[in-house]
Amino acid sequence: MSDAQQMHTATKQQLVRADAAQRAQRAWALRVAGSTWAQVASAVDYADASTACRAVRQFFGQLPTIEADEQRRLWRDRLERLWNYADRDAKRGRPGAVRAGVAVAQPRHHSTAWTQRRESRWARMPAR
Repeated sequence: MSDAQQMHTATKQQLVRADAAQRAQRAWALRVAGSTWAQVASAVDYADASTACRAVRQFFGQLPTIEADEQRRLWRDRLERLWNYADRDAKRGRPGAVRAGVAVAQPRHHSTAWTQRRESRWARMPAR
C-alpha cells in the first residue's frame, strides 16, 4: 500500500472514531433525556437499540450512571412539562385532561422511592 493510501485509510479511521464519539455522546444525552434505546437508535442512526446501547457502553467503558440529584432534577423537569400540557388541555376542555393532571400530580411520581421499588423488582426477577 502506498503512503497516500495508508494516510487516507488512517484519516478515514480517525474520522470514523470522531464520529463514533459524537454519536455515542449524543446517544447518551438522548437516553438521559428520557428516550428509549430504540428512539435513540433512530435519532442517532444506529441499526437498532442494542447497537446504540453497545456504542455508548464502548465509548464510556460501561453504561454511565446518573447521580440521584440529577435523576430527581430530570423527573421534576419532566413532571413540570407534563403538568403544563395537562393544564393547557384542561383549559381547552379536552377530554381526559383533568384525569391526566391528577395522574401527574400523584405523589408516587414525585418520589425516587417509586423508581427504587421498580428497580428492586427487576433485580429480584430470575435471569433467563
